[in-house]
Amino acid sequence: MKKFAYLALLSSSMLVTPAVLADTFTVNAPITEVTVYKGGGAQVTRIGKLTAPAGKHTLRIQGLHEEILSSSIPPQAAVKSGNATLSGMKLRAQPSTTTASERQRELMQQIKALEAEISVLKDKVAANDMRLAFIRNIGQSQAGQTQITDLASLEKALEFVGENTAEILADSNIQKQQIENLNIQRDALKRELKRSGPARTDYKQALIELDNSVEQEVTFTFSYFVENASWDMNVAASLDSSNEKLGLAVAADIRQNTGENWESVKLSLSNSRPSNYVGGINVPSQFISIAPENEMIRRMELKGAPAQMETAYSDSAANRGRVTASSSQFDRKYQVSGLSTILSNGETEKLNIITKNTDVEVITRIAPLFDRNAYVYADTELSGFLSIRNVNVNLSRDGHFAGAGRWPNLENNQELELPFGRNSNIEVTYTEQAPRDGDKGFINKKSVEEKRFLISVTNNGTSDAPVEVFDRYPVSAHEDIKIVPLKPATKPDEMDLQNKPGTIKWKKTLKPGETWYIKHEYQVTYPSDKSIRRMNR
Repeated sequence: MKKFAYLALLSSSMLVTPAVLADTFTVNAPITEVTVYKGGGAQVTRIGKLTAPAGKHTLRIQGLHEEILSSSIPPQAAVKSGNATLSGMKLRAQPSTTTASERQRELMQQIKALEAEISVLKDKVAANDMRLAFIRNIGQSQAGQTQITDLASLEKALEFVGENTAEILADSNIQKQQIENLNIQRDALKRELKRSGPARTDYKQALIELDNSVEQEVTFTFSYFVENASWDMNVAASLDSSNEKLGLAVAADIRQNTGENWESVKLSLSNSRPSNYVGGINVPSQFISIAPENEMIRRMELKGAPAQMETAYSDSAANRGRVTASSSQFDRKYQVSGLSTILSNGETEKLNIITKNTDVEVITRIAPLFDRNAYVYADTELSGFLSIRNVNVNLSRDGHFAGAGRWPNLENNQELELPFGRNSNIEVTYTEQAPRDGDKGFINKKSVEEKRFLISVTNNGTSDAPVEVFDRYPVSAHEDIKIVPLKPATKPDEMDLQNKPGTIKWKKTLKPGETWYIKHEYQVTYPSDKSIRRMNR
């Protein structure tokens, strides 16, 4: 009798064991951390916690927005604490209780397809940005190592950089235009979907396999990438010119329309953007053939001048205020202290980062060869400040709005020249003088050219105005070409500014109503059997 009871007990225990080893646990995993990327998109992290018996189980996370499937970057899950492993993941539909019409289903599919296209294009733009940074480094290295007399090598390096940069920028511009067009189409479909009837939101659920060695509490993370999120750093700058004071208020403008509210989360802002394209070297073969003459001429005409180099984005590390800023060799990240809430409504949330008041020197600067306008600058050095690059700024000058635009990088503990818009009280003229005898001709088998310019600067304001005027002398790139200032020329106060050969600066403080005359005169000589060409670098 005891034997039969023992067998029955053993049998019943064997029946219970499979159920224990194959439980499904629905886990509450709220959003706890979000990293928003400057290039677009965000990495969302949820944290779940449960006490599970030993064995293999399925963890189910419900209420996930469909947006997590619109990205080409797959979701990830990892054990945060506990002696357990996660071995697999499936994403399944979680039908909505609201029935969608046929037209709504069609619109949602079209929106989903457009968002997938947008994600692919953004990844291509990010890859091009990496290529631009690489090409830029090559150009800087070649220019830095090449003497100015080695013009052929320098021209080859600049031609390489110019041609490759032009090609990459053209490709990125095409992709950015496609992204803009797709965004317009998607937004139109979303508006139509909103008008088509009661809103229906289809959710997803994640099924994650858990292998638990013993009964214990397990904490895990579930992370995924979403589109329709972005941020920009903006600065409000207020200049008090009378007291020479500058006030800076730095804020991050964050927006998201991902379908999920981020409530009381740890928020980070990153300068980069993850991509599913991780790199690859592909050097195609090149074949040279004889082209018809008219085709060669057409190609030379299309080639044109090298494009301007696009600057790669980077930052230096600093810590200040609500934000801790950290940098690696490849990325810069701002960690916001405390908890933040960003709703999924597409509206901009302004997050105040830091305020700073500092002394400045107010100077008016002019480069009349290129621009007859005079511009106000506030010169300062920021200490204990959060270094910021690619700065969008709104300008206020003596209590009046002065405009908005782009500023130089705000680097900590470096001298800065910050533009504050036009100074309409400073009037500038730049006139080439009539030639004198001997201004141009031949002397001892040398061609001689003399250039004479008269610059006038008038202070029409009611207070003293420190003014700096910028220009240049040509720089000889050949030993047979000589450039010398003429005796009547006004001597510059500084030359070769910012390591740019030939650049010059005059400076003076003008009284109200005072006019300042500057004579900019120089002579160029070269062999009479040669011709010269001028190149801006």
